[in-house]
Amino acid sequence: MADYVIRKATMDDYAGLCDLYNQVDRHHRLALPLYYCEPPTPGRSIEYVGEALESAYADILVAVAHPALVGMAHIMLRHTPDIPLMVPRTFAVVETLVVDEHHRRMGIGQALMSSCEQWALEHQAENIELGVWEFNEPALSFYQHLGFVTTVRKMSKPFH
Repeated sequence: MADYVIRKATMDDYAGLCDLYNQVDRHHRLALPLYYCEPPTPGRSIEYVGEALESAYADILVAVAHPALVGMAHIMLRHTPDIPLMVPRTFAVVETLVVDEHHRRMGIGQALMSSCEQWALEHQAENIELGVWEFNEPALSFYQHLGFVTTVRKMSKPFH
């Protein structure tokens, strides 16, 4: 039996969510200083978290090993643009997934992603998508293990 539970976040989780956001943000800042910098305040604003929690089209799911948060996933519902070329569809996007660095490789990420899939199905999404940076080989491997495949590649050419 798991030593954690997955549930929807509440505003009482705000400090723990900020700690988790700080971990994933630090990881990205160190690998991609061209894109990410040290923010003036830690985590995410209380308004950002509140908006996600109050929205009918988004949620933050947390893994809790009492009393601490040990993981979180921010998921959103999206629709294709209303243009004739696009097949109309509804899909879910995992905006952020992070497992506390001291609780990795315990099945928490997989449990959070399974909960995201369930959330997506409950919201009539046809599929689930996410973005992952090329440098993040452990994440790429993890998502591929869960059955995700690359459908688009974003490329960049720095000028300095």
